[in-house]
Amino acid sequence: MKIVLLSDAPPLENGGFGNSAVSFSLAKILSSEIKIILTRLHKRSNKKLPIAKGLDIPVYVYKDFSFLLGLRLISTTLRFALDTLMFMTQLRVLNKKIQESGASRIFALCGNDPFFMINAWLLKKATGLPLDLYMVDDIVASALMEKKVFRSKIFGLLEKIFINKFDRILLISRGYAEHLENKYNVASTLLPVPIRYPIFEYRPITGDDKSKTVVFSGSINELYLDAIRDLCEVIQAINLEHENSFRVLLIGRESIVSAKQKIGDFPFLDVSTALDNRDLIQKLANSDLCFLPYSHSCNPVIRIMVKTAFSCKISEYFASGRPILVYGPSDSSTYRYFVENRLSIIASNKQTLRDSLINHTSCNESHMIDEYQETVKRNHSPEALRAILQAINKAD
Repeated sequence: MKIVLLSDAPPLENGGFGNSAVSFSLAKILSSEIKIILTRLHKRSNKKLPIAKGLDIPVYVYKDFSFLLGLRLISTTLRFALDTLMFMTQLRVLNKKIQESGASRIFALCGNDPFFMINAWLLKKATGLPLDLYMVDDIVASALMEKKVFRSKIFGLLEKIFINKFDRILLISRGYAEHLENKYNVASTLLPVPIRYPIFEYRPITGDDKSKTVVFSGSINELYLDAIRDLCEVIQAINLEHENSFRVLLIGRESIVSAKQKIGDFPFLDVSTALDNRDLIQKLANSDLCFLPYSHSCNPVIRIMVKTAFSCKISEYFASGRPILVYGPSDSSTYRYFVENRLSIIASNKQTLRDSLINHTSCNESHMIDEYQETVKRNHSPEALRAILQAINKAD
């Protein structure tokens, strides 16, 4: 395969989270097949970061409106639309770059910008090359979760128009595949999130501190908030019975004041920040349990996100070499994933969450980490992802 990677977020290793981290991981894993990366700054702050550093792949950063800092504050939809207009003016240059690279197929990574689907389609038409679209977020539900109704209508219209215009649709979770099939009758291929980090070997936690640390990495938003609160309420009850057995550490951008305003004033709750991915993995590795939650909310929009989203934080969780506690509805994407791969530890209600916390020390943690390593190798490794892409290429 000779591939062009078209990414709506620049591939960033350090300082890159979310789709920038996914973009970097894809490029790293498929580096022998990728002939050129076409990307944009997307955010003004990315200008200070080393794009695609260490990949040894030619990169062309095309122009967008990231330099207009205030535009997104006025309207994200307007900003995305203007980005696409600017993209149209650069099609000739992008086509020339692709021809010079010798690539014969385009792989487009689409994050939360549906106008990027227009960009991908325009590039497909301009080059005449087949194009695979990799989608990692439900763009309509994401907009609705942010209470952006007008944006969700525009996004939904664009998705409906363009979803069937690509050669292949690749999706991050089975739940997302089922959702799009029911919505548009579109066939898709599952392509698990790439994990390029080597998993730490199992290391027992040492020290005299009797309390166990349960760590959560990420934003405290509606997808996770009530599940984190459930965790704190369960731990509060356990600590009353067992002399402060647990503490909760939140790694993200929240201050301790903001976190307690959202979750509750629990004395065992603390916050921390991570400088980059390596720093995050090291902090996770020093914890006892990594908490991977999803909301039990009955809100239909959140239900869609819970079923379709596959948290990219699982990459760092696996890499940390520490046990993972999945908590959420049994139809959530991560819960299903752990069941399908026969992984521990999972809990679907507060009682099983309590049992999992109390009994986790009796688990064979070393064996658990071995199972994580096998799962990553089987589903998320460079070899696994190349095998998936090669198999579907042969089927064409």
